[in-house]
Amino acid sequence: MIRRPPRSTLFPYTTLFRSQEIDYIEESGGLLQAFEFKWKWQKKFRPPSAFLKAYSGSQVGLVTKDDFAGFVGG
Repeated sequence: MIRRPPRSTLFPYTTLFRSQEIDYIEESGGLLQAFEFKWKWQKKFRPPSAFLKAYSGSQVGLVTKDDFAGFVGG
């Protein structure tokens, strides 16, 4: 059984894991491109350091609701 952390530690605990997520990855010509989707994006975007370290030479981009249509080709 997975136990939920105490309420006082829940915010730092969940923020730690959310900051390292990637929503979409594609490979083209041997290059990995990763994308993070943020609908309510209001602050500076930092690519996940663990991903960049594991896949050096890859690119990470941000897709917001304003540029989503262009991302999917619409």
